[in-house]
Amino acid sequence: MREMERSESDLVVLSRLDSCRNVGTHTDDPGKRRRQTFQYTFQGQAVCVTAFRHVYDVGGRRLKNLRKHLEDHGVTVRVHGNTRRRPHNALEYEAVVRCVTYVNSHVERFGIPHPAPLHGRDDLLPVFLPTFQTYRSVHASYVLFTMWPNEVLRCVSMPHNGLIA
Repeated sequence: MREMERSESDLVVLSRLDSCRNVGTHTDDPGKRRRQTFQYTFQGQAVCVTAFRHVYDVGGRRLKNLRKHLEDHGVTVRVHGNTRRRPHNALEYEAVVRCVTYVNSHVERFGIPHPAPLHGRDDLLPVFLPTFQTYRSVHASYVLFTMWPNEVLRCVSMPHNGLIA
Protein backbone atom coordinates (compact mmCIF):
# COMPACT_ATOMS: atom_id res chain seq x y z
CA MET A 1 0.00 0.00 0.00
CA ARG A 2 2.85 2.39 0.70
CA GLU A 3 4.21 2.03 -2.84
CA MET A 4 0.89 3.14 -4.35
CA GLU A 5 0.02 6.71 -5.11
CA ARG A 6 -2.45 8.37 -2.76
CA SER A 7 -5.36 8.23 -5.22
CA GLU A 8 -4.76 4.53 -5.96
CA SER A 9 -4.57 3.73 -2.26
CA ASP A 10 -7.77 5.70 -1.67
CA LEU A 11 -9.59 3.66 -4.31
CA VAL A 12 -8.43 0.38 -2.79
CA VAL A 13 -9.59 1.40 0.70
CA LEU A 14 -12.85 2.85 -0.66
CA SER A 15 -13.65 -0.40 -2.47
CA ARG A 16 -12.92 -2.40 0.70
CA LEU A 17 -15.11 -0.04 2.73
CA ASP A 18 -17.88 -0.31 0.17
CA SER A 19 -17.81 -4.10 0.36
CA CYS A 20 -18.04 -4.12 4.17
CA ARG A 21 -20.59 -1.31 4.57
CA ASN A 22 -23.92 -1.93 6.32
CA VAL A 23 -26.63 0.72 6.32
CA GLY A 24 -29.23 0.41 9.04
CA THR A 25 -32.64 -0.49 7.63
CA HIS A 26 -34.89 0.43 10.52
CA THR A 27 -34.92 2.94 13.33
CA ASP A 28 -36.89 3.23 16.55
CA ASP A 29 -37.88 6.78 15.74
CA PRO A 30 -39.03 7.56 12.18
CA GLY A 31 -37.33 10.98 12.32
CA LYS A 32 -33.87 9.64 13.12
CA ARG A 33 -31.37 9.15 10.38
CA ARG A 34 -29.93 5.78 9.51
CA ARG A 35 -26.30 5.35 10.38
CA GLN A 36 -23.65 3.66 8.34
CA THR A 37 -21.90 0.84 10.09
CA PHE A 38 -18.94 -1.14 8.83
CA GLN A 39 -18.05 -4.76 9.40
CA TYR A 40 -14.32 -4.57 8.66
CA THR A 41 -12.86 -7.67 7.06
CA PHE A 42 -9.50 -8.83 5.82
CA GLN A 43 -9.22 -11.99 3.70
CA GLY A 44 -12.73 -13.03 4.73
CA GLN A 45 -12.09 -12.66 8.46
CA ALA A 46 -13.81 -10.01 10.59
CA VAL A 47 -11.25 -7.64 12.12
CA CYS A 48 -11.43 -4.58 14.37
CA VAL A 49 -11.01 -1.07 13.01
CA THR A 50 -7.47 -0.84 14.40
CA ALA A 51 -6.39 -3.96 12.52
CA PHE A 52 -8.10 -2.70 9.34
CA ARG A 53 -6.24 0.61 9.63
CA HIS A 54 -2.95 -1.19 10.20
CA VAL A 55 -3.40 -3.59 7.27
CA TYR A 56 -4.34 -0.84 4.80
CA ASP A 57 -1.93 1.72 6.30
CA VAL A 58 -4.67 4.29 6.92
CA GLY A 59 -4.74 6.79 9.77
CA GLY A 60 -7.84 7.59 11.80
CA ARG A 61 -8.61 10.95 10.20
CA ARG A 62 -8.01 9.65 6.67
CA LEU A 63 -10.33 6.68 7.32
CA LYS A 64 -13.00 9.05 8.62
CA ASN A 65 -12.64 11.26 5.54
CA LEU A 66 -12.79 8.23 3.24
CA ARG A 67 -15.97 6.99 4.93
CA LYS A 68 -17.58 10.42 4.47
CA HIS A 69 -16.47 10.52 0.82
CA LEU A 70 -17.94 7.05 0.28
CA GLU A 71 -21.25 8.18 1.76
CA ASP A 72 -21.37 11.38 -0.31
CA HIS A 73 -19.82 10.35 -3.64
CA GLY A 74 -19.40 6.58 -3.72
CA VAL A 75 -16.24 4.85 -4.93
CA THR A 76 -14.65 7.68 -6.90
CA VAL A 77 -11.31 9.47 -6.80
CA ARG A 78 -11.16 12.27 -4.26
CA VAL A 79 -10.46 15.67 -5.80
CA HIS A 80 -9.14 18.61 -3.79
CA GLY A 81 -11.61 21.48 -3.44
CA ASN A 82 -9.22 24.06 -4.91
CA THR A 83 -8.57 22.08 -8.08
CA ARG A 84 -8.98 24.24 -11.20
CA ARG A 85 -9.36 27.42 -9.17
CA ARG A 86 -7.20 30.44 -9.74
CA PRO A 87 -5.19 31.51 -6.67
CA HIS A 88 -6.28 34.80 -5.13
CA ASN A 89 -2.80 36.28 -5.47
CA ALA A 90 -2.12 35.20 -9.06
CA LEU A 91 -0.95 37.91 -11.44
CA GLU A 92 -1.85 38.32 -15.06
CA TYR A 93 0.93 37.57 -17.51
CA GLU A 94 0.85 41.14 -18.83
CA ALA A 95 1.47 42.54 -15.31
CA VAL A 96 4.56 40.37 -14.88
CA VAL A 97 5.88 41.30 -18.34
CA ARG A 98 5.27 44.99 -17.59
CA CYS A 99 7.19 44.69 -14.29
CA VAL A 100 10.15 42.86 -15.87
CA THR A 101 10.28 45.38 -18.72
CA TYR A 102 10.29 48.28 -16.27
CA VAL A 103 13.03 46.78 -14.09
CA ASN A 104 15.20 46.00 -17.14
CA SER A 105 14.80 49.54 -18.51
CA HIS A 106 15.55 50.99 -15.07
CA VAL A 107 18.71 48.87 -14.82
CA GLU A 108 19.83 49.99 -18.29
CA ARG A 109 19.30 53.63 -17.34
CA PHE A 110 20.64 53.78 -13.78
CA GLY A 111 22.43 50.49 -13.06
CA ILE A 112 26.14 50.29 -12.25
CA PRO A 113 27.57 47.04 -13.64
CA HIS A 114 30.05 45.09 -11.54
CA PRO A 115 33.40 44.66 -13.34
CA ALA A 116 33.71 40.90 -12.70
CA PRO A 117 31.27 38.05 -12.17
CA LEU A 118 30.68 36.94 -8.60
CA HIS A 119 31.57 33.45 -7.34
CA GLY A 120 33.00 32.31 -10.65
CA ARG A 121 29.75 32.64 -12.61
CA ASP A 122 30.56 33.82 -16.12
CA ASP A 123 26.97 34.02 -17.32
CA LEU A 124 25.64 36.67 -14.92
CA LEU A 125 27.19 40.04 -14.21
CA PRO A 126 25.61 41.76 -11.21
CA VAL A 127 24.24 45.27 -11.57
CA PHE A 128 24.07 47.58 -8.56
CA LEU A 129 21.79 50.49 -7.81
CA PRO A 130 23.30 53.93 -7.37
CA THR A 131 23.71 55.05 -3.77
CA PHE A 132 20.79 57.50 -3.95
CA GLN A 133 18.34 54.72 -4.86
CA THR A 134 16.91 51.87 -2.80
CA TYR A 135 14.69 48.92 -3.70
CA ARG A 136 11.80 50.82 -2.14
CA SER A 137 12.40 53.91 -4.29
CA VAL A 138 12.58 51.76 -7.44
CA HIS A 139 9.30 50.13 -6.45
CA ALA A 140 7.70 53.52 -5.81
CA SER A 141 8.74 54.73 -9.28
CA TYR A 142 7.37 51.48 -10.74
CA VAL A 143 4.02 52.07 -9.01
CA LEU A 144 3.92 55.59 -10.49
CA PHE A 145 4.80 54.08 -13.88
CA THR A 146 1.80 51.74 -13.72
CA MET A 147 -0.66 54.55 -12.93
CA TRP A 148 -2.22 55.58 -16.21
CA PRO A 149 -4.75 58.45 -16.32
CA ASN A 150 -7.76 56.47 -17.56
CA GLU A 151 -6.71 52.91 -16.77
CA VAL A 152 -6.20 50.95 -13.57
CA LEU A 153 -3.27 48.54 -13.81
CA ARG A 154 -2.34 46.01 -11.18
CA CYS A 155 1.29 46.26 -10.16
CA VAL A 156 3.53 43.64 -8.62
CA SER A 157 3.95 44.32 -4.91
CA MET A 158 7.27 44.51 -3.13
CA PRO A 159 8.25 41.46 -1.01
CA HIS A 160 8.10 41.83 2.77
CA ASN A 161 11.85 41.45 3.24
CA GLY A 162 12.59 44.23 0.75
CA LEU A 163 14.79 42.09 -1.47
CA ILE A 164 14.11 41.42 -5.12
CA ALA A 165 15.01 37.90 -6.11
